[in-house]
Amino acid sequence: NIISTNLVLDSKERVAKYIYDHTDDFFETKNIEIAEILGVSPETLSRILKFFKDNEIINVKNRYINKSALVEFF
Repeated sequence: NIISTNLVLDSKERVAKYIYDHTDDFFETKNIEIAEILGVSPETLSRILKFFKDNEIINVKNRYINKSALVEFF
């Protein structure tokens, strides 16, 4: 599953799938750890998270995740 996820999905899709699958601990995990798990640079993860925040898919302050919007990315 991990191999197919890394080969088939691009970085934005991988981040969306990770957030969707790990909703409970997403806000507790450091970004650098998430980047390592997903095989993306911390800068790339930061840009993707900013995109999701700007499009109101996630809200870190309120700990909100729009799971239906995330599904559209993977």
